[in-house]
This record gives sequence, C-alpha cells and structure tokens, in this order.
Amino acid sequence: MPNEPTLKEHTKKVFKETVDIYRKDLIALLNNPLPIAIAAAVIVLFLLAIGS
Repeated sequence: MPNEPTLKEHTKKVFKETVDIYRKDLIALLNNPLPIAIAAAVIVLFLLAIGS
C-alpha cells in the first residue's frame, strides 16, 4: 500500500494523459482537415436548406 500515489499525484497524471490525448487528436485534425471541411459544408448546406 505505501506505493500508491497520492491524490494530487494521481490527478496530475490523469490530467497529463488527457492533455496528451487531446494534443494527438488536434495534431491529427490539423494534418488532415478534410473531415472538418466536409462537416462545415454540410452544416452550411443544412442551414441554407432550412432557411429557404
């Protein structure tokens, strides 16, 4: 039991892992922006269809 991390250490570790995951996702999206462009185009077309 003495090897268990404290709550502060555990929270810091979880936060760092979460930031790393989001950073990897952001880099992947920046390297391949096509899905975001398609999603934006679909939203714009949908709003235009509703408006007319």
